[in-house]
Amino acid sequence: MNFRQRRRGPRRNRRFHVDVNYSLTIAPLSIRLIQWHHEDIMAAAPVARLSPDEYLAHERQAEFKSEYIDGYVVGMAGGSPEHSLITMNAAHVLVGSLKGKACRVYGSDLKVSVSHKDIFYPDLMVICGPLRYAEPRKDAVTNPTVVIEVLSPSTETRDRGIKSAAYRKLDSLQEYILIDQSAAHIEHY
Repeated sequence: MNFRQRRRGPRRNRRFHVDVNYSLTIAPLSIRLIQWHHEDIMAAAPVARLSPDEYLAHERQAEFKSEYIDGYVVGMAGGSPEHSLITMNAAHVLVGSLKGKACRVYGSDLKVSVSHKDIFYPDLMVICGPLRYAEPRKDAVTNPTVVIEVLSPSTETRDRGIKSAAYRKLDSLQEYILIDQSAAHIEHY
């Protein structure tokens, strides 16, 4: 079954349609996220603002990862096999080249807290020296040396725009790398 066969209801927009509407509850706060299909990649639209503490409490209990952008919880798109392969190959190269150095490679399960407004899951990051955490729970770091994002159609605008601008505010960041999964193209900042 392809994307067009799954379409339900009147055709309002050729690229998007509402598929699922569900609620997540955090203490007294209820967050509604509307899941959208964009081709075969899931991404969520933000609807309610949270404080950073509320977001982190939500994220610790959530079934799916989401990022925190200017107070909004934004669901992350599912990865493709190509995205995963590129990420793992880049990690393998980095781990080999950093052997014997005081730097470590971390995958997309470790959050980066850029400010009280933005908390992201980069695809890969390198941290040299000890980890510095944003809060006492030790699940978001503030000192990546290198951040790598693998671009996909559903995340490219965010990776090049909001996330790029936010990462550049980090004092520790020396390199920001974007890897295009659709073409043999790498951008290094």
